[in-house]
Amino acid sequence: MPISDTSIYFIIAILGLAYPISLTVITRLDEKYKSVIVMQLFRRSWEFRAFQILLMIAIGLVAVQMVWIVNWKLLPKDHPKFRYHDWAEILVSIVTGILLVVFFIFSRRIFRFYIPLSLVGRLRRQTDNEDFLIFRALMAILFFAFENKDEDLLVTLRGHFGQLFTDQRTKAGDQPVKYPSFYYEMVYDTIYWTSKTDYWKVRNVGFAAASGRWLIGSREHYLIDELTYSWLWINLKLMLSNNREDFVEEFWQNSHQYITTALEPIPWRRDEQDFAVIINQSDIDQREQERDQFLSFIQHLAQCSCMKSVIIC
Repeated sequence: MPISDTSIYFIIAILGLAYPISLTVITRLDEKYKSVIVMQLFRRSWEFRAFQILLMIAIGLVAVQMVWIVNWKLLPKDHPKFRYHDWAEILVSIVTGILLVVFFIFSRRIFRFYIPLSLVGRLRRQTDNEDFLIFRALMAILFFAFENKDEDLLVTLRGHFGQLFTDQRTKAGDQPVKYPSFYYEMVYDTIYWTSKTDYWKVRNVGFAAASGRWLIGSREHYLIDELTYSWLWINLKLMLSNNREDFVEEFWQNSHQYITTALEPIPWRRDEQDFAVIINQSDIDQREQERDQFLSFIQHLAQCSCMKSVIIC
């Protein structure tokens, strides 16, 4: 049997059996994680794209072979068209071999996408783009972990999300930290879902979101944007409406730690030549302004809320 015929059989088997089954498995990713984001992410992977392209090329070469069989196979072997036929057979064999290798890699990638911890490890090593597709996929996996109480997955994602928020604050530098909208929504949704359970692994992730450590930190000093203040208030209302006094207590504890460490007063630095001159007066004034703003926000929360109900001022 010619090699090209064997290659054609492999291509037909992949197209007729393996490929439809693979597509069915891929479409079930949104059912597993209850989000289409993971499936979109898979469709953007190089394994999926390479497999699609190679399969199209292989189908095209098979079509060329069919045209040869129908139109030119009966020509004498010394005819010039036989040279093209030989090259076509070689090309079909090479493409089929590459297609089989890529198919195994493609199948292995599907398997890894169905293992949440393996998928998280892959996503953590990738750089996100402007549509925050990786961040949104990790959000979907986090909520999957909430529902299934996957301890290893919860610990991994809690640390990773904490690092993502820290990176955003570091990137802001001397400017107020304004997170992308998906970051604020993720904190709110985390508080919402973790409010529904007392399972301690899930609750620990809820503490990280509810306390404000993700949005403002706890000991590091960064400028807080007005939008962040608004979301802190929205999140507190959610905690109170869900009767999560433990979340509220965690928020007040972190706020106290933040005001006493990150926003501690800056000591005076006096000029060595003129002791009456304070050379860092502008920094002192700015820090006092930040402290007043944060204290005013906390006082407003204390006046407009209580432990058992929410009063919108």
